[in-house]
Amino acid sequence: MPGFTFEGASGNAPIYSIRGVGFHDLSLASGQAVAVYADETPIPFGYETIGVDFDVERVEVLKGPQGTLFGQNSTGGAINYVMAKPTANLEYGLNLTYGRFNTTDISGFVSGPLSDTLRARVAVRSIQGDGWQKRYGPVPNQLQGPADDTIGRQNQLGGRILLEWRPTSDFKVLLNVNTRRDRSDTQVPQFNGLRPSSSQPVVPEILAFRCRPKTTGPLPGIRIDYAQNNRWAEASARIEYDAGAATITSLTAYQRYKRYAPAREHDGTPYPALRYGYRGDVETFYQELRAGGTFGGEGSWLVGANYEHDKTKELFHTYNPLATSRLLFGLPNLSSGSKSDNQIKTYGIFGNVEYPLSESLSIQVGARYTKADRNTQGCSLDDNGGLAAIFTAIQTNLVNAGVKKTPIVTPQVGGCITLDPTATPALFKGELNEDNVSWRVGLNSTAAPGTPVLCERQQGLQGGQLSAGLRDLLRPIYPGSAGRPAGLRGGREVARLAELAV
Repeated sequence: MPGFTFEGASGNAPIYSIRGVGFHDLSLASGQAVAVYADETPIPFGYETIGVDFDVERVEVLKGPQGTLFGQNSTGGAINYVMAKPTANLEYGLNLTYGRFNTTDISGFVSGPLSDTLRARVAVRSIQGDGWQKRYGPVPNQLQGPADDTIGRQNQLGGRILLEWRPTSDFKVLLNVNTRRDRSDTQVPQFNGLRPSSSQPVVPEILAFRCRPKTTGPLPGIRIDYAQNNRWAEASARIEYDAGAATITSLTAYQRYKRYAPAREHDGTPYPALRYGYRGDVETFYQELRAGGTFGGEGSWLVGANYEHDKTKELFHTYNPLATSRLLFGLPNLSSGSKSDNQIKTYGIFGNVEYPLSESLSIQVGARYTKADRNTQGCSLDDNGGLAAIFTAIQTNLVNAGVKKTPIVTPQVGGCITLDPTATPALFKGELNEDNVSWRVGLNSTAAPGTPVLCERQQGLQGGQLSAGLRDLLRPIYPGSAGRPAGLRGGREVARLAELAV
């Protein structure tokens, strides 16, 4: 589709954009401006979409705003993966691709009837590959030995079971159970140079370090494991019943995603200058009920409602023992982090009507009401006790200055260091409750044979996010503010579109 772009951002976060509308946020709990579905069942968060594209019949890409026909409210648009369904006859297939770095992509399926009313389809996919980045070596006093250690290995595995039950001609149930896991390495950046300010001290080893044509790898003796261990599991049911006057569709899904990336290199040198670690857990329940039919001979209508409940937990660690602040203030070896727990409840009611005004002209009208309630709690953390003395000293200075009136609290190892309005380390709690209305009005003309003309006016809205970013907990972040400094409150994103297409 023209205007569709995809990029893999830092942290392996997938960013989808349609006609320039997307949302770049590395938080696990961040929603997408472009909604992603599998057989019209939402996959609510970007990280969960990695690896979904196997045994696919087709991919539907819809420009935004979307949400008046099914699923979630989205300003950018929607991507719907339509999975290959169980077949009436026995079918099977195998695909094998081999490429550079010994990369193999193997997928296969078996499909067919189990009885007169029950069909099944089983599909699997495996992607394996060697590392494509080579480490530095040797580096005096740091890296001894050969430079044959690599990083960038691929290790992905996915499977899906579909069961289709048709007891009568007007009733159908499709059960989907699927799982994926990703143990691939995280990507390591390449060091391009150091440009320190003359007034800032720098660790001598890093100051003397020179760019090299290869990317760094793990240090000998430390053997850092850059492999992830991300896992996804889903069970969903789609029930369709043709009641004559209307077709009733129910979508029910339970999803679970766990993310574990213990080490992600960010400085691109063999020295431990900056390294991150991630751990997260997402649990989602989704229910949608809709009905659709025809009226007046050629008109069509659709109404529906859905409910989604998401629970996310995220833990983020930063390890930068060579930070300039250590040299400036003589601080101990620092290791910090942040945590965030979110609960999101989303309610939606939508409808759409399409009716021919004449043989060559039809009108389409759709609207959606969305209510989203987000609750979060989180804080910055003292991982190893190195920050306890710092934040105790800050409180002491505020007490001496007469600013702080409450007792001094020393942060515990693994405890919060975020200061509340009384300058006391505490867990932050907040909420963001919003509602909005999106709508679409369009005229579709086929006056000239083979040359349809579309005239459309629509408005879509995207609510704010209480993401798990270290700096973003205190204020909601909106998709429209993605390009602003972190933590600034952006207004509700409104996408308005007037389109004339031939």
